[in-house]
Amino acid sequence: MSTRICQKTGLALIEGPGAGYRIANASYGALNPEKRHQGSLRDDWSRWDTPGRTIYIAGTLQTAFRECLAWARMVPSHEKKLGRLAALWDMDPDEVMREVAADFEKLGHMQPGHLPFSWRDSRLIHRIQVPASAGPWVDMEH
Repeated sequence: MSTRICQKTGLALIEGPGAGYRIANASYGALNPEKRHQGSLRDDWSRWDTPGRTIYIAGTLQTAFRECLAWARMVPSHEKKLGRLAALWDMDPDEVMREVAADFEKLGHMQPGHLPFSWRDSRLIHRIQVPASAGPWVDMEH
């Protein structure tokens, strides 16, 4: 695949053919993401969504999973809040997490860091072949 920079947007554009992986909600299908409309509420849009259709493919299966699971990872702001609680309670952050896990278990809730079966069961892995005729694609990691 060859790459060029769009003079208008500065985005890196990749010309096909190419191939990659996509983790998609089974109800949408491999190439049928939810349609987005200009002016609609963006509350449930992801950080990469744009009006029209957006298709994400990753060079490796691991990258595809990392992207679609990004919402569930511990980020620095979570660790900062955890640190504040630990300081407030005069505990180690690991102790706080063990207490939370114990409470979740006692209440019958899913443990922190686990994914619900419904999320796992509703997605499929797709291998996508992008033909040269598809036109340019944006390289989000450039």
